[in-house]
Amino acid sequence: MSCKLLLNLVDCLRHHSELEPQRSRLILSKLLKVFVKKFETIAKIQLPLIIQKCKGQVISGPSANTTGSVPLLLCNVSDLKDDQMSSDQGKGSATGTQWVYSVNVAEFRSLVKTLVGGVKTITWGFFNSKFQISDTCNVNHEKLFGPEILCSYIELVYYAMEALDIYTINVNPTQQRTSGLISRSKEEKEVLEHFSGIFLMMHSQNFQEIFSTTINFLVERIYKNQSLQVIANSFLANPTTSPLFATVLVEYLLEKMEEMGSNLERSNLYLRLFKLVFGSVSLFPVENEQMLRPHLHKIVVRSMELALISDEPYNYFLLLRALFRSIGGGSHDLLYQEFLPLLPNLLEGLNRLQSGFHKQHMRDLFVELCLTVPVRLSSLLPYLPMLMDPLVSALNGSPTLISQVSVNIIPLCF
Repeated sequence: MSCKLLLNLVDCLRHHSELEPQRSRLILSKLLKVFVKKFETIAKIQLPLIIQKCKGQVISGPSANTTGSVPLLLCNVSDLKDDQMSSDQGKGSATGTQWVYSVNVAEFRSLVKTLVGGVKTITWGFFNSKFQISDTCNVNHEKLFGPEILCSYIELVYYAMEALDIYTINVNPTQQRTSGLISRSKEEKEVLEHFSGIFLMMHSQNFQEIFSTTINFLVERIYKNQSLQVIANSFLANPTTSPLFATVLVEYLLEKMEEMGSNLERSNLYLRLFKLVFGSVSLFPVENEQMLRPHLHKIVVRSMELALISDEPYNYFLLLRALFRSIGGGSHDLLYQEFLPLLPNLLEGLNRLQSGFHKQHMRDLFVELCLTVPVRLSSLLPYLPMLMDPLVSALNGSPTLISQVSVNIIPLCF
């Protein structure tokens, strides 16, 4: 109720912003800080307590608690880790030695939903109020946040994305690891989309500053809670933020490529995120071809290099396959021009690999890569002799490989 009461101020501030612009903006920034602080309290103090009690609770059979109510009977505040509360919160909590209360998870979810919607409303208030900027005539500068407000949004990413774990409490951890997917409630998906919407309203410069700072944390959160991938999906599916977020994400992933050859869980995550970036090129070709172009050479060359020295080379070839499939099809000329100089060494390396001693699924993958290199068919003519061995292997292989022959190679013969 307190949050909703505060949010009633936003529309009033918007109407009075023309008369008192500085005061209205100041109050909005204070409201933002209050909401971020509440996210911090949930993430660092309340949520760990709920999770702690849930881990100790045995839930089985049809009589399992489905209301989301988790009783917290006794909790000594002094037992909390120092890094789970700020100094101010620690001082305020130290006076009480025990909390005796019952926490309802459904109520906390409702609170998180209200907070997310509240921050979105406050952000809307920033961009729909008439703040006068005295030091510039450029209207775009009105949409730029100063350092103080920007820091609040960075803190929002850190604390809100932890607080969103409230939706995972009833998820079976074993099932989550084996399936790799988390069944999300309609409410959770809605909250995640609203959270993404907060940043979709922002000036591109502020958006890039926020996620350049928090990208490592964001990916770590997706690793621990796969539902949060909805946020990355939303950014990449928006025409304004897609090239910005894709640039930040692909630069991060390039730094992590070595880990794809040893850590299976990490590799699956990074491969999934790479696929999102590649998919965004087809979604917004004009903007995202320019985004991917400077990184294409490194992705291909590093994949081939790391595959030769890693414990799990298969992951790097899966990465190349994802790239080839995403930008193939003859509609990305800018990327084909960038790829053409890589073609001789790549085909030579793949030919050498497919003629070696490997498991059948690896050989099939090498053959597929040879037959799906993302260049114009006419560009493959000089390299037709290098495609003969993969061609024969494909014709003796699976229906998938045969289809690759019919699409990519047979047209060259006519």
